[in-house]
Amino acid sequence: MVSNLGISQTCCSAGAPLSSGIGLSTNDSKELFFQLDYNHLNINRLVESNEILTNDPRERTANNVLLRSDFQVNEKFGIGILVPFVRHRRSTISEEQTSFGLGDIFLIGQTRLFNINDSSAAFSLGFKLPSGKVTHTDDRNIFLSPDMQSGSGTFDFLGVLALSERRILGTNINAQLNLTYRKNTTNADFGQVGQSVGRSFQFGDETIISTHFNYDLLLGSWFVIPDLTLEYRHTNPNREQDRIANNSGGEWFSIGFGVFTLPGEKFSQRLYGSIPVYQNLEGLQISTNFEIGLQLSYRINLSKNNDFKILVP
Repeated sequence: MVSNLGISQTCCSAGAPLSSGIGLSTNDSKELFFQLDYNHLNINRLVESNEILTNDPRERTANNVLLRSDFQVNEKFGIGILVPFVRHRRSTISEEQTSFGLGDIFLIGQTRLFNINDSSAAFSLGFKLPSGKVTHTDDRNIFLSPDMQSGSGTFDFLGVLALSERRILGTNINAQLNLTYRKNTTNADFGQVGQSVGRSFQFGDETIISTHFNYDLLLGSWFVIPDLTLEYRHTNPNREQDRIANNSGGEWFSIGFGVFTLPGEKFSQRLYGSIPVYQNLEGLQISTNFEIGLQLSYRINLSKNNDFKILVP
């Protein structure tokens, strides 16, 4: 089982970006899968509605390390855990804010709906624990905004329907369509530290539609698999004190690309990146300029059948 965790984030979400493509890849055999994922997001695009503005004095970056472990129970069921570590940095002419820590942990379960010839479908359900810190402050002990925290302080839910087709029209091209919905709950006491009174805050629910293509190549003894992802993402506005928060929510369309290499049966690596090509946002927001990342994966086959298969979503 080789999993591909696509990633997307703007300044409107706390913690690590976990929503896109979080479903497991269902294999036909029992196995363990481990993945280390590092990604860097440059979040310096100032956007008002669909117009990109210039001369913004703010700078924003996010660096995330995602540790993932999956266990494929059998050909129909799999479970997994994803543990993120998050570092946010935001600076202006007069100040700099940073936060670092454990993010919100995801528990994931998946069942295969069908597998007929080269076509398959699977449904994944994710449950997010409020393990990330929500009390980060700056050097002046001023409480950081929700999007700068390493956690959200809420139990959230995510569902993914994945439709896959291998060897399209007899070629080495494979495709996967992911439909993702994330339901966020409300942190009723955001900002409550000591004697200070908190307030309710809820990040907007999120819907993602992504299509992923890859092409199998054999170069010498290595499998080299370039891939392309087209992603549409829509988020509802955030809510604060049960009112719609200004300058939050909108829609994005992004193009992602990567190169997946397998030097052997167990170890693999993938370099990837993505850029937004269209956004239509509510009000004035800072959005992502680009994202780059590296994934390192290792699989252990636990079944008696050790036939090697290329398994890229």
